[in-house]
Amino acid sequence: MSITAFALAAGLATGTAASAAAEPAADSVPARAPSGNWPKPPGKAEVIYDSIPETLPANVPSLGYQATGTSEFGDEVGFESTTHRKLKSLEIVLSSWACESGTWNTGDCETAPGATFRHPVTVNIYEVDNTGPTPEPGTLLASQTQRARIPYRPSADPVNCTGTNAGRWYDAATDTCNFGIAEAVAFDFGATTVLPDEVIWTVAFNTSGFGADPIGTGTACYASPEGCPYDVLNVGAQTFPGAPFEGIDIDPDAAFLDSAAPTSYCDGGTAGTGFLRLDAPCWTDNTPLARITATDGRKA
Repeated sequence: MSITAFALAAGLATGTAASAAAEPAADSVPARAPSGNWPKPPGKAEVIYDSIPETLPANVPSLGYQATGTSEFGDEVGFESTTHRKLKSLEIVLSSWACESGTWNTGDCETAPGATFRHPVTVNIYEVDNTGPTPEPGTLLASQTQRARIPYRPSADPVNCTGTNAGRWYDAATDTCNFGIAEAVAFDFGATTVLPDEVIWTVAFNTSGFGADPIGTGTACYASPEGCPYDVLNVGAQTFPGAPFEGIDIDPDAAFLDSAAPTSYCDGGTAGTGFLRLDAPCWTDNTPLARITATDGRKA
């Protein structure tokens, strides 16, 4: 997508209390400990792909589904382990910009500590079809839907977040002001699907206007001043130093995207819109965030 389109969806996901435009230092994300080569107990889950840092920041850059007309988004990844291929779990990162009252962009966001909402979120694992000039989603290998418990973002902090940071919430641990709050959500697949060398993983959910089955505008939340929380629910996409920490990002400059908006694509929609396809080469700094674990089981 264009940088402008991504900015509209993600905003400046993090900023120091002094400046909205400041980015966290590269060394602010703790380095992941080496995985090591010690023997693992039989049947124990092992991380085979990972672009999520050990310590998740208060928020991350993210793709807003309602804001960019998106229905599905993810990445093509590969695995180096040849023994651990039974899919145990897929963990993703969401960024919630929803407020219990007020909105993220009007400076009046208020949320009770610990408040959450639930929304159905689906993750998919596809085979990769490499028969054409570019990779495409092949057979759907596994899919899991759950009503994820998602936090409302904390209230605006008028003391620590002022000026260009006004309206954001303050995270004391990182001394940052943020529009959204990052939350990792894990999906358990039960270690029944054996994965091939490469897959395309994606996240899909419905918003008021988009998704496999758009929710529509006739809801009570849509008519409320706050709007519907799922309309400001985003999927995290950030390239952390040293990532991926396990496995292979097949094309670090690309992602897989299904959007109705031509401007959401790197190529302006030239290769088509409204279906899941490779999108390149503008995702270099915004790797979709995921962690995949698997148990002992030979590759397909």
